[in-house]
Amino acid sequence: MMEKITLKTKILIYLADYWKYKDRYQYPMEITQEGISKAIGITVSHVPRELDILIKNRLVEEIKGRVTGKEKRVNVYFLTPEGILEVEKIKRSISNESVHFNGRKYRIYDLVENIREMNWLEAINLLQNESKSIRVKKKIYIEGNFENSIVNRREELEFMNSWIKSDTPFLAIIGSQGTGKTSLIGKFLSQLKGMEVMMLQMNMQMNIEAVRKKVESIMGIDFEHFMKKSNSLIIFDNYYLVDESIVEYLQNLVNEKKKGKMIVAMREETPSYNRFYKMEDIMNGRVVELRIKGLSIEDVGEYLGIGDREKLKIIYQMTGGKPSILCAMKRGDEEGIIKNSQLTPDQAKFLLDLMKGS
Repeated sequence: MMEKITLKTKILIYLADYWKYKDRYQYPMEITQEGISKAIGITVSHVPRELDILIKNRLVEEIKGRVTGKEKRVNVYFLTPEGILEVEKIKRSISNESVHFNGRKYRIYDLVENIREMNWLEAINLLQNESKSIRVKKKIYIEGNFENSIVNRREELEFMNSWIKSDTPFLAIIGSQGTGKTSLIGKFLSQLKGMEVMMLQMNMQMNIEAVRKKVESIMGIDFEHFMKKSNSLIIFDNYYLVDESIVEYLQNLVNEKKKGKMIVAMREETPSYNRFYKMEDIMNGRVVELRIKGLSIEDVGEYLGIGDREKLKIIYQMTGGKPSILCAMKRGDEEGIIKNSQLTPDQAKFLLDLMKGS
């Protein structure tokens, strides 16, 4: 009987590839909470809860050590011997499950171990996506989390709904870190019907070949053919410092006539050499921009449930109305506030104290 695929299942499968690093002096970023969140496609705030359960069940152990790129020692995570046995049990339970890849049907085991087209985590995601697509009768693959979906954004959603019906193939969503670009996309997708959607989280290690392979493995069709379909939508989120092969590919794609649609969500500070379009592409109707900022002071008050105008002014000045900070405040998550802002621990505590007094 196949094991139920959960976040904990994915974390165990993911960490299995990093056992060899356990006896090293310096550890890779991939086995920190931040690295795990990126690999699994969940927010960092969700990771500790899942890891705590695995640690209590003696499947994962926590070690504090030096990590590449970090000045201070941080927590990293490894499978215990019991965890390794659990991973083997999971693999056995799904090895004979079949999925579609490049137009053919394969066993999971063959895809991973024999023809080596993907790793076990990618195979699990493919298997999970196929089971979902059978239920909803369309293919939807989403990396990322939309927990920051909060009030308003009516104008932005109307803009996106007009764009999806237009002949313009590309939409660039631009905003500084924490302004809610991912959340806006989540709201938009929740209202979207009749489209096949694939949303990928970009990072500096991902090149265009990795993207193409992922599209083919998940959607069962190559990137070019997917973009030719009139009901297809590809989303590149967290597009900031990406591999130049992805930039070059998108630059070429902008100049080709495609029926499919693409959304690229990028930070305001994305360097010019990473921007995949020019002003002439906007003038010629190939690309349209949507620039978003933090919420208004009224929306901040509504979301946090704060009516005191003086407190609201202080909160708005300190947060800039950025949804990521506001969501952390509402959760009472001091670390989340610090992570999504440039605020000090004392300032984060001050914001939470303002919330308690409301």
